[in-house]
Amino acid sequence: MQLVMIKWYDSVEASGWRNWDEYGEVNDTAALCCSVGFLILDGENVKILAPHVMGRIESQGRTIPKQACGVMEIPTGAILSITDLSHHLPPDDGDTG
Repeated sequence: MQLVMIKWYDSVEASGWRNWDEYGEVNDTAALCCSVGFLILDGENVKILAPHVMGRIESQGRTIPKQACGVMEIPTGAILSITDLSHHLPPDDGDTG
């Protein structure tokens, strides 16, 4: 599994209803985000990251399959950069790969 950091732009919501003429006072910027996780899908349209991964577990006669939590899809058009962080991972023991 590849561990990556993705820098990307997200939309920003101005809370609640506002008068139309107030929109001239807002900033012309998007929210710069930084997400780190395991790259589940390196797709043409989206990159899918899982920040939390659990390997397969055998316990008391039960098997819990590999799972992920906090998974998010980032549109490729919003991405500024992708940095490979896999070299920071400990050697793979076979459970989460």
